[in-house]
Amino acid sequence: MALPRFKVESLDPARQRLSAGESRHAAAARRMRPGDELIAFDGRGGEARGRVVSVRGAAVEIELIERPRTAARARTLSLAVAMPKGARADWLVEKAAELGVAALTPLRTARTVAAATEEKVRRWRRISAAAAKQSRGAYEMRLEGPCELSEYAGRAAAEGALLLTADLGAGADPIVPFLLGTDETDLRAVVGPEGGWTDAELSLLRGAGARRVRLAATVLRVETAAVALAAVWSAQSVRRGERSE
Repeated sequence: MALPRFKVESLDPARQRLSAGESRHAAAARRMRPGDELIAFDGRGGEARGRVVSVRGAAVEIELIERPRTAARARTLSLAVAMPKGARADWLVEKAAELGVAALTPLRTARTVAAATEEKVRRWRRISAAAAKQSRGAYEMRLEGPCELSEYAGRAAAEGALLLTADLGAGADPIVPFLLGTDETDLRAVVGPEGGWTDAELSLLRGAGARRVRLAATVLRVETAAVALAAVWSAQSVRRGERSE
């Protein structure tokens, strides 16, 4: 049976107290007791086997019983999305985190329908952390602050990343053969709002060298497109023998 996983800020020192939230999960939800073993992970690729030393009320102290190891990460995918409303956005965040997406950035576009408030970003970070535990990922998806499309595209170009955009139009590359045929290790993908990109935004993406990829023969909702792109990327990483988490 797989050992339960708990997020820690650092894998150093070897003996430490879990955070209040993780302690409550360990003591109340998992009913862990001294001597029970677990996996501690820092969300940045590091993880190690440990055990519970003490449980005092809702405070749980652990110690690591093996040297921390770092999971390999050959390629990364980051998403920038004009976020949909309500529960659809929460679902997008959860599934992208489960699929091993490295970072998610809410995009501000001309037709964005839902503002990414500070409160929403905090909630999405909690969802991302829980998804990393549930999916047994060594890396936790970063939730970045909202930014303009021009800022995101400019940063991708400056950092030498390959920028993708989902597109149903003629000339867009089918996503599966495209991903199989590229050796790029830093992929950034932008998913536009329900109303689509404006002409100015399309011009901006072309100027930034964005590659157009086709995800399906049908029109997808924002959250479906983002998760479909992440799922295909994750599947291709498995096919290549890579770990996406």
